[in-house]
Amino acid sequence: MISPVVHPISQVPEEVLSKGIAQKLSELLIHFLEIRSIMHNLGLKDPQLDLFIRELLQEWIDKIGYAPYKKSFVENIINRNIDLFRNIEYMIAIENLIDIISYYEIDPEAFNEEYVKNFILEEIEALGIKDLVDINDPIYVRYVAYAIYLLVISKLDL
Repeated sequence: MISPVVHPISQVPEEVLSKGIAQKLSELLIHFLEIRSIMHNLGLKDPQLDLFIRELLQEWIDKIGYAPYKKSFVENIINRNIDLFRNIEYMIAIENLIDIISYYEIDPEAFNEEYVKNFILEEIEALGIKDLVDINDPIYVRYVAYAIYLLVISKLDL
């Protein structure tokens, strides 16, 4: 008698499988933001791409967690004149932040490490939002993620 083949993934607990989704989303998000940037610089628009990016961002931030709503924070982010899709330094900072913050879902304690905080500080400074994020706030990562969400959403043609 031949015993049924059990796929190894079926033996992994569901809570383990569900972790790391933010990392997978971040890879897709970075890829599509790069495409959007190229299209923007060529003067091309794709409303479906913008909707897809918004949905990816929404899923990504759902995995990271939301910062408490602060009207002044939201207004300051949206009112910043940060042209993400035309300035390569801004795009690199956004991509680096999306990439590192995606690990928050798996290991939030790592974001208390000084070298991680320093890396994030460098990137938010390059993005021009260092003054809006208190790196000593226990949930500073969520504020950075929310800032990314707001910056990108405000620049899409929705």
